[in-house]
Amino acid sequence: MKPESVASLVSILGVVLTTASVIASVAQYRAADLQAQAAVVALMPQVEVRVTLEKRDGDRYTDRRIDISADGGPIYNFEIDTLTWFEVYSGKTTVHRQPLAGYYFFGERTGRTRGELYTLAGNNNHSLFLAFGRWFNGEFGTQVLLSEPNTLLRLSYRDALKRENTEYIRVSGGRQVYLDIVGGQKLWAELSATDQVVREVELEKLASAESAKEWVKTWSTKLTQLGK
Repeated sequence: MKPESVASLVSILGVVLTTASVIASVAQYRAADLQAQAAVVALMPQVEVRVTLEKRDGDRYTDRRIDISADGGPIYNFEIDTLTWFEVYSGKTTVHRQPLAGYYFFGERTGRTRGELYTLAGNNNHSLFLAFGRWFNGEFGTQVLLSEPNTLLRLSYRDALKRENTEYIRVSGGRQVYLDIVGGQKLWAELSATDQVVREVELEKLASAESAKEWVKTWSTKLTQLGK
C-alpha cells in the first residue's frame, strides 16, 4: 500500500474514532441529564385534594370535608387560604355570586411534610346548604338555579429544592379542578373583588326560611326580577 493511501486511511480512522467519541459523550450527557431530571421530578410534591361526605345522622350525609395530602418530595412551610361562595344563575348567565362563610370553619394541620397535610371541615354544612337549596327551589322554581358551594384553595409551600410554589384548586361539590397559575390568580382576584362589594353570608343564616328570605332581598335586582 502506498504511503499516501496509508495516511488517508489513518486520517479516516481518526475522524471515525473522533465522531464515535463525540457521539458517546453526547449520549452520556443526555443520560446524565435525564437522570437529573428524574431526580428533580422525584423531589417534586404531588398535591392531592379529596372531598368526602360523612354520615353523622343515621343514614343521612350531613358533613362535607376536604382532605389535602401530598406524595413525592417533602413540603415545607405549608399554608392554605380559602374563599367559598355559591352562584345563582339563569340559563348560562350568572345572576349573583354570593360569598359564603362558615361552610368550612375548622382546619386541622398535621404538621407532616408528606402524606396527610390538612383537613377542612364544617358542622352539618352539607345538610344546612341542602335545606337552603330546597327553600330556594320552592321560591324560584326552575327560573333561577342555585349552584353547589364552591371553594377555591390557594396552597403555598416550599419544596426540597427550596423553590416557592403556589397551587390553586377549585372544589365544587365533590369535584376538584386543578387550575394553572394564571387561571387561579385571576379567579382569586375576581372573588376577592366580590368580597369587597358583596357582604358574605353565614351558612347558618340560610338555614331558616325567614333569614334566607332577608338575605335574598339584598341580592341583585336581576335576581328579584327573575323571582316569582
